[in-house]
Amino acid sequence: MVTVPCILSPAIKPAVIRYDLFLSDGEIRAQIERGFDEIVELIQLLASVTTRRELEKELGRRTQEYLHLTNETWHAIVKMLPQHELVNFVLETYDEISRIISADTSVLGIEERELLLNLIDRLRDLFETVVDGLSVQQLIFTDTLLECSSSLQRVDMCLFSIILVLDGKIKRWNLASIKLLSHAASDYMLEVEDIFLMHDAELAERLRTRSEGVSLDEVKRDIGLPS
Repeated sequence: MVTVPCILSPAIKPAVIRYDLFLSDGEIRAQIERGFDEIVELIQLLASVTTRRELEKELGRRTQEYLHLTNETWHAIVKMLPQHELVNFVLETYDEISRIISADTSVLGIEERELLLNLIDRLRDLFETVVDGLSVQQLIFTDTLLECSSSLQRVDMCLFSIILVLDGKIKRWNLASIKLLSHAASDYMLEVEDIFLMHDAELAERLRTRSEGVSLDEVKRDIGLPS
């Protein structure tokens, strides 16, 4: 099985992780919790940003460190979780994030909730497609991920900031910021999808190995885009 790419693993929070299943190592658990606390400290200001220009500025300042911290957390999980369980672990985490969004009754408006739930579906579809694609055309998919890495990181930072607010980990926030983060995350995801569409010839060829006569709509669906 191809290793699950860290860049597509959703931001992990301790409440989501089922320590009883695989984190018997106290040192690894402490490392993950430490990394989580550092991520919260790094991105909590995003929940108070009220303009897109300011958001872009703050994301730019934090992206590299955020990537470093999430990489360290993911690598700690990979050490403890069997390789064959990694894909299911990521998908279950996406499901948990969707449940957190759906359960909220005080922070998200109807538009933002629908926007975020749609975003999670798109991220899940993209993740499954990339994991599948890496097993047959690793170079193409690796290069494509590198091209969209900056936008993917911004999707994750905006989304995780919102989840931390919903989960009570970020105390200082305002509704205007949550709305801004929701729409920005969706916009950054469009950038990711546009990059993948630039490679649609390669993706279509991969799909044709499954079945004959793949339509453009099927190609879009397969890479997580609305048809």
